[in-house]
Amino acid sequence: TISANTDGTYVIRFTAQDNAANSNYDEFTLTWDTTAPTVSAGADQSKNTSFTQTATASDATSGINAATYQWAKVSGPGTLTFGTATALGTTILANTVGTYVISFTASDNAGNSASDNFTLTWILGAEGATCSTDDQCDINLDLQCISGVCAVTAAADVSASWYTAILCASS
Repeated sequence: TISANTDGTYVIRFTAQDNAANSNYDEFTLTWDTTAPTVSAGADQSKNTSFTQTATASDATSGINAATYQWAKVSGPGTLTFGTATALGTTILANTVGTYVISFTASDNAGNSASDNFTLTWILGAEGATCSTDDQCDINLDLQCISGVCAVTAAADVSASWYTAILCASS
């Protein structure tokens, strides 16, 4: 059994000697790494449409970026869809209005891991957003939940340019 009390790179030598005092040795390099990567899931968000969240991860001990990444829902009222849940940056889409806690975990090549969370507040849906009740659609834009999708119910009252400006300002 080999262990170390300080992270670093060590050269380990094994020497064997027979009864006639003949000896030989072999060496190998051991990297001892017990330090987890440093991670940040990024800033809290308030969204109503798919967006990209990019985390940061570094591993000071090995001098390389973390080996694996994972995004996951910790809590929240609905389902989250991740574009690539195993990437440093991913798109995120929620299907229900509410507050979500989302975790980002990075693991290094030695198996050390660290996590960080951010909070997503999924706000009232714009046209085309998934819904289950009218309360999840923005009634100020005359949207109503129809067949599971926020849809305009009074299209004549909503000018296209005003509606587009509202969508751009809210995301």
